[in-house]
Amino acid sequence: AHYVVIEDIAVAPASRSRGVGRAMVAFIEASARDEGAAWAFLESGLDNETAHDFFERQAYRPLSKVFGKRL
Repeated sequence: AHYVVIEDIAVAPASRSRGVGRAMVAFIEASARDEGAAWAFLESGLDNETAHDFFERQAYRPLSKVFGKRL
């Protein structure tokens, strides 16, 4: 199945809580569906609770853990 990876979403602090991020996510999802994607994935830092809350309000749910190692 095809999928899209959402790399980064940033909204200026003065524009937050006005639907800008929600509109961006909706646009990305609609565009991805139009191209045949069945899934959208994204990654968010462990301590970024504000982003986690936002993504959960957009119906995203944790699916895995991402591991990394600084070299």
